[in-house]
Order: sequence, then C-alpha cells, then structure tokens
Amino acid sequence: MLFRSTAMKKTSLITTSLLLGAMLLSACSAAAQTPAYNSYSQDESYAESAPMEAPLADSASGSAFDYEGKSYTDNTIAAEETVERMVIRNANLVIDVLEPEQALKDVQTLAESMQGYVVTSNLYQRSLYDGTEVFEASATIRVPAEKLDEAMSQIKALVEDPKVDVESENVSGQDVTKDYTDLQSRLRNLESASEQLQEIMKTATKAEDVLAIFNNLKEVNEEIEVIKGQMKYYEEAAALSAINVTIQAKETTKPITVAGWSAGEVAHDALQTLVDVYQWIATAAINIGIVCVPVFLPVLVIGYLLFRLIRSQSRKSKAAHKQDEAAPVPPEQ
Repeated sequence: MLFRSTAMKKTSLITTSLLLGAMLLSACSAAAQTPAYNSYSQDESYAESAPMEAPLADSASGSAFDYEGKSYTDNTIAAEETVERMVIRNANLVIDVLEPEQALKDVQTLAESMQGYVVTSNLYQRSLYDGTEVFEASATIRVPAEKLDEAMSQIKALVEDPKVDVESENVSGQDVTKDYTDLQSRLRNLESASEQLQEIMKTATKAEDVLAIFNNLKEVNEEIEVIKGQMKYYEEAAALSAINVTIQAKETTKPITVAGWSAGEVAHDALQTLVDVYQWIATAAINIGIVCVPVFLPVLVIGYLLFRLIRSQSRKSKAAHKQDEAAPVPPEQ
C-alpha cells in the first residue's frame, strides 16, 4: 500500500508538472506573436481613434488538472470590454534660424511649459566652406500627445519665414491597439495561473512538489513583469509624443553659386557697359550745358570783347611804330 501511495503521488506530480508546462508554453507562444515593445515603425499610418473589441486569448477554452483530488482550471477571462484606440504619434522637424543657440533654449522651454520634458539636447559648431564657424543644434522633446500639433506650430514660429525656413516636417503614427489588448489578455491569463499555482503550493506536502511548483510560479511571475513593462511602454509612448528637432544656422543653407562663363553674356555685359559710359557722358554734357553756360557765357563774352579791344590797340601801336621807323631822318646842318 505504501508503494502504491508513493507511486500515485509521483504520477500526480508528473501530471501536474506537465499541465503547468503546457500552460507556460501556451503563454510563451502568445508572447512570441507580440512584437517587442521597443521596435516599432514610425512610418505606418495611424488609424482614426475609435473603440475596438479586444481579441480573445488563444486559450479561451481553458485547461483543467487535478492535484490530490482537487480540480484547478486555467480560466482565460474573455476580453469582452472595448478599449480606446491607442496610437503612438511622433514628429520630425528641420528648421533654419539666425540664432540656433537661442532657438534650442526656446524649444526646451516649450517642452517644459507643455508639461513635457527634454529627452536629448545638443549644441555644436560647424565649419562652413569659407571657414566661418556657426552653431547648430538638435533636440528630442516629449509633449502630451494632444498638444503635438500646437507644439509643432510654436516651433515653426521660431523661424522668420515658415515657407522658406522650414526645411522638412513629418508627423507619423502607429496604431498599437491590437498589440496592447493582446498583452492585456496574456496578463490576465498569467495572473490567473499565478493564483492557481499559489493555491496548489498551499496543498503540497512534499519538498520536491513545493520546489517544482515554486519554479513554475517564478517563471509565470517573471513573464507577468515583462508584459507589464511592455504595456507601460505603450501607455507612455501613446500619452507623450516625441518631436525630433534639427536646428540649422541660416548661413549654412544659402546656396553656393558657381559663375559660369558665356561669350554671349560677356559681350552683352560689354555692350551694356559701353552704353552706360555714353549715357554718363551725355548726362554730364547736358548738365554742363544747362548749369554752366548761363553762368559762364557773360564772362566769356566780356572776355572776348576785351581780347578784341586789346588786340586792336596792339595792332594800332605796332602800325604807328612802323611808320615812325619808315619816316626819313632830316640831315644835320
């Protein structure tokens, strides 16, 4: 009888371990179907916010096992409740400003004023092609998801001309509602399994039974903590949107033009220069004629008359002198 009782207990322990292993395998297989919480694409289009029905867990039918005459069932709680759609929205923005250092401070102040926070912030110098050193900056901030559009508008208001100085702007979203509801179902299943394992542990009498159940319970609780971490990540990512801002100095965005040579353009420029010179000469002549002639004409006339008078007197003087020289000298007596 003692041998039969021991054999029955061993058989019961093996059955219990196999059933618990099946429960854990079912939970782990569901975990493999859920994407990691830190790997998601920001390029997916997000759907409109609307309630959806949570999916039922894979083990909704439940599994039952006996331990020393007591029945325990892995009851999966049907996820009948509806949940709001959970969307993770993020944005990227590249702007050109005159003072990147001041713009970076403004972005940091904006995040704090909207009950958000600054994730990263960088201010650095960049050398231009002509050797000039300019400051540039980058920052990642998180703001409440409902204030994302307002925050984007205020950041774009830091530039002089949004049509020119906003280099690029992108807002993306990812709908993670299904992933989140799947995690909720898995969490309920594992919590139910954890409670039942604790009940089984209370009825176990042998040390090896307690140890086996303890190890299974430890694995279940570890899985529960992992799922809670994934759910917390989704909740925080959906509640706070990330904005990646790149702040460029306006000098670095000016286009560098390389002058090309063309014979036609050179000839055109030369002819234009010649026309400009002739226009200048003509303009100067007109100004001189209009301004100077009325002033200097009387002086020129008086000077001319004086010249004629002096010249006439000079000619008369010369003629008289010649007559005196030509007259005969009377002989001496």
